[in-house]
Amino acid sequence: MKLGIILNPNSRYNLRNPESADEYQQLGGSFVELRKTSSPDDVTCVAEDFLKRGISFIGISGGDGTIHQTLTRLIHVYGKKTIPPVLLLGDGTMNNIAHSIGIRNKGRANLKKFLQMVQRRELVLRERTTMHIDGRYCFLFGCGMTSNFLTELYKGEKGYLKSVDMVKNAIGEVFTSSLFNHEVKLLRPLDGEIYFDGEKMPLHHMLVVLAGTVEEVGFRLRPLYLASEKRGHFHVIATDLDPKDVLVRLGIISTGNGKLIRNPRYCDRLVREMVIRSPGPFEYTMDGDIYIADGELEVKTGPDIQFVVV
Repeated sequence: MKLGIILNPNSRYNLRNPESADEYQQLGGSFVELRKTSSPDDVTCVAEDFLKRGISFIGISGGDGTIHQTLTRLIHVYGKKTIPPVLLLGDGTMNNIAHSIGIRNKGRANLKKFLQMVQRRELVLRERTTMHIDGRYCFLFGCGMTSNFLTELYKGEKGYLKSVDMVKNAIGEVFTSSLFNHEVKLLRPLDGEIYFDGEKMPLHHMLVVLAGTVEEVGFRLRPLYLASEKRGHFHVIATDLDPKDVLVRLGIISTGNGKLIRNPRYCDRLVREMVIRSPGPFEYTMDGDIYIADGELEVKTGPDIQFVVV
């Protein structure tokens, strides 16, 4: 029995803590096999080796983006075979996936607890459904304000303080755009049509589309309260309400009480499939990574992944 750790040396945490790889290896000893991967192709090679050798558990060192890229390659390599239970070391810049399944510690603390659980044979597993988009897999999807926010956030050095500034800027745009008709960046809507399980929603200039199978989206906000409610489904929130109306309701939405909003311009439900059609290309995010759709995008459920809760 072995734990194969896939470590992204380019993640922010590992760049700041280059000794983490050696620490993981020393802590796990012969039980741990650590592989550094600098590209998706590297992950594919490691996944093929892990499959061939029957690795029992797979650890991922990195944040949400690393998890998204790694699991995408693992799902392609393993195919119809079950991916081994996944241990998230929680050492990324964005750890929404880890936090949503109950992992709050980081790095060595998570590995140490996992090793103790294996020794006592007291593993706790939690399953989450993935979302499948254009050959990739994730747990959080967004466009409209969701991707606008991340695109601006990634310009320059990322960090908590910059994230706070971005939130302030978004609130500022709510008032400046209304009072002075200023052009907006963060609140730029996505023009188009959106369908939930084949049903067309009454939305056209969507301020935000947010979907996921994990509850947390950052700042410990948990708007996707139905994310793990039903296997094979994902929770989606979409609205073209005026930004002022969304700001007024932000406390309700962010704390997982969006169900209290009774407005046809605010859609909040569990679905199996979502299709977005826009007149032109648009940006979207998968677990924090940014991609561009050519005008039409299908989001559907993918395979389930078992996570070890430490």
